[in-house]
Amino acid sequence: MPWNKRWFLIGVVLTVLVSLLSACAGVGGHAEWAGMWSADVPEGNFRLFVSPDGQSIPQLDAELVCGDVVLKGAVIGVNQGFAVDRNGNFRLTHADLLVIAGQLSGTEASGTYTFGTCSGNWKATLTAAPQNVVRAGDALLDGATFVKLVRYHRYALINQFKQLTSAILKSEDPDMQMRLQQKMILLSQDLQMPNQMGEMALERWVDDALVRQEAQRRGIKASRSEVDAEIHHLLGYYPEGTPTPQPDLPAPTSISKKLFDENWANSLADIQQQTGLTESEVRQIFEGTVLARKLMEALYPDLYGAEEQVHVRHMVFADQQTAQGVADLMLAGSRWEDLAAASLDTDTAANAGDLGWIGRGVRSSAFDEVAFSLEIGKVSAPVQTEDGWELIQVLARETRPFDDVQLVRQQRLERWLQGQRTATLPDGKPMVERFQNWQVLIPYGPALPPEALQLLPQNEVPR
Repeated sequence: MPWNKRWFLIGVVLTVLVSLLSACAGVGGHAEWAGMWSADVPEGNFRLFVSPDGQSIPQLDAELVCGDVVLKGAVIGVNQGFAVDRNGNFRLTHADLLVIAGQLSGTEASGTYTFGTCSGNWKATLTAAPQNVVRAGDALLDGATFVKLVRYHRYALINQFKQLTSAILKSEDPDMQMRLQQKMILLSQDLQMPNQMGEMALERWVDDALVRQEAQRRGIKASRSEVDAEIHHLLGYYPEGTPTPQPDLPAPTSISKKLFDENWANSLADIQQQTGLTESEVRQIFEGTVLARKLMEALYPDLYGAEEQVHVRHMVFADQQTAQGVADLMLAGSRWEDLAAASLDTDTAANAGDLGWIGRGVRSSAFDEVAFSLEIGKVSAPVQTEDGWELIQVLARETRPFDDVQLVRQQRLERWLQGQRTATLPDGKPMVERFQNWQVLIPYGPALPPEALQLLPQNEVPR
């Protein structure tokens, strides 16, 4: 088959796949067979994901090659073509291209398949789905809720993609269109990495759980009116008056109460259909935002207008011996600038490791202890931090105003969270514990709508 026809076929397949995912609301779960079924066949392999919750679409990840017909690296969402009875017998069809039939039984499955002109038998074993995904302190994230949160994370990114699509269609500036298209490409690449989506959703839940537990210890609560205000702000409804415009941003305008009610009802219905989250669960997400902001203010109440800051640069090495060797070279007369390229911090190595002006809490406590006591111009001894072994040099120190107090608080809250994630409980257990096989629960939907994909360069269309 010529290459143009081959890619046309794959394009048709992808369009059908995306249509299925975006048009269908989900099927009932099959908890007794939940997990990942993996089968190797002569043409490649396929994996069937069955989620225990009642909302997620069963997923198929296939990498198959039959002559000129290629389905490699494509993530397939199957709904209308998937059926399983109470005895575990199922049949999966996809675009008249792939048919898989068989029976799920205990931890084993087997059956037949047809892919293009190829066919044969398959056998699979189950990697069971865990009941819980992760523990943070005394909070547990169960598998069904995790699936919903990953789908919500994907849903939010897809909405960003749609907004960029709309902006491109409205813009008449070619340079602006190109910049917007680059952002779309980055988003589409993120959406093609389901494991990364699962990781990000898991980490967000962990941070939220840690914030909630600390807020509870401090007696911090989020009222219903505060949660309402977060939702109002998101949808552009300001019953108390529009906020002060931010620099370089358009002035906010407020919609009517009637329009807000309509938009909120429509948004909730769409979220529930695409992710399975209930209204109460959606409100909990906004509640977490309120609690995080109030905890920031409680943890760092003395941030007003200025603080002691250092202009500092660093180099990072894998071990103490290497770091000490570089320090010895500088004592012997070598220049910092000539050695900084060896730093493991590739983001700053090209700029001689310059971190700019920073206050306390931006880096680790071990870093701060050295940087805020080190003589200006002097190079520190190797310091062990979470990044490795660091050499630190302070170029200047002075009291400087905050550019953005809220941003500094966010940076310090993130540093606090990093410490919490790696902390240990009084009984010796880690503060955060992930359970085995949690990745098998990661859903691959919802997917980008086909009309949005048309605005991507052809070499960036998900395959």
